[in-house]
Amino acid sequence: MATYRIKIVGVHYAVNTDHTRPAPETEEMHIRTATFLRGLDEARPCVVLMPEPTNPVDARAVMARAQGKRIGYVDKTQLDTVHALLQAGGGSFLRTR
Repeated sequence: MATYRIKIVGVHYAVNTDHTRPAPETEEMHIRTATFLRGLDEARPCVVLMPEPTNPVDARAVMARAQGKRIGYVDKTQLDTVHALLQAGGGSFLRTR
């Protein structure tokens, strides 16, 4: 079985839902994001990658979910690879570690 490293971006927005752009991120936001990421690293939950064709920014977007909530999106530089993996697996989602 092949191993892929998938970069998830936008985690700080998922964790800090009260943040509005273009306001600068606060130290508290950085702490919440770091705490969340440490928790994910320790728990090693299953991460589900799901296409989000209705995404207003990018119709090719792939959402990452863990522990029942959106944690971010696959980096756009890896979308071709992830979409190929999705197609090979049936197209609806990928369960990853």
